[in-house]
Amino acid sequence: MILSASDVESLFDDVSNAIYLTSGGQKAVYTISHSQFGDVILKLFESGSDIQRIEREIKAMTLMAIKNTPKIFESGEITTTVGTVFYVIEQKISGTTLSEKIKIEGSLKFDEVIPYAHALLDILAEAESKNIVHRDIKPSNIMIDDAGALWLFDYGIARHLEMDSLTNTSDVMGASTPGYAPVEQFRNRKGEIDSRSDLFSVGVTLYECLTGGNPYYHNAKGPLDVLDKVENERLPKLSGFTSDGEFEDLIYELTQPTQEHRPISAADAAEWINQIMEKL
Repeated sequence: MILSASDVESLFDDVSNAIYLTSGGQKAVYTISHSQFGDVILKLFESGSDIQRIEREIKAMTLMAIKNTPKIFESGEITTTVGTVFYVIEQKISGTTLSEKIKIEGSLKFDEVIPYAHALLDILAEAESKNIVHRDIKPSNIMIDDAGALWLFDYGIARHLEMDSLTNTSDVMGASTPGYAPVEQFRNRKGEIDSRSDLFSVGVTLYECLTGGNPYYHNAKGPLDVLDKVENERLPKLSGFTSDGEFEDLIYELTQPTQEHRPISAADAAEWINQIMEKL
């Protein structure tokens, strides 16, 4: 469902300068100028979209707005030329996704990656305190803004641990991105999913930053091969970035296939990166 700029502007009395950006995941995304909120992002979800999951995403982003997550200004339903659809207006962040940055630059400098690690683990510690598991942390869902700050996007499959899961327990595979999700997530072992699942995804993302590519994709024949690697292989330990190897130890533990071998909590991992940065 892609509406023209003029159709989008006609839906709202206070919207102008609509520009289509992209579509996917049952939604179309536009930049708009709003008389109250300024230059913002508008998401229009296709008719028949999973409203429960959209509302979960909004709840997660609202709870996380203080920690480098775009702020939700407004949401609701609106009638369009293609039927009634759900919409979200959120803060616009200008910058480059981490995936685009890696694609252009290859492996990133250690001095760049350290603050990214700190920001991501700080976000996860905050999410953990609010019982939120993002479940889709990867470079394409991370934005580096024009000032160099990191933002985490797309809480579309986020899980609020105090709410009933929207994924069927009988499903063989859980909602996930191969190569970034840990085994307990893609095997749909819902009772095991917690902040340590996100820690795995952060570890893989940081590994990719430092090496220029997702290690699980190397020589993989397809998605199933990637999943097999995640389940059965430990990543080679990095070296040469810190004199005492402490940062390399952190990434190694974040990316352990088994949950019990990762840091005990996101707060614990955040404290670890703080201690590493104090030594630099």
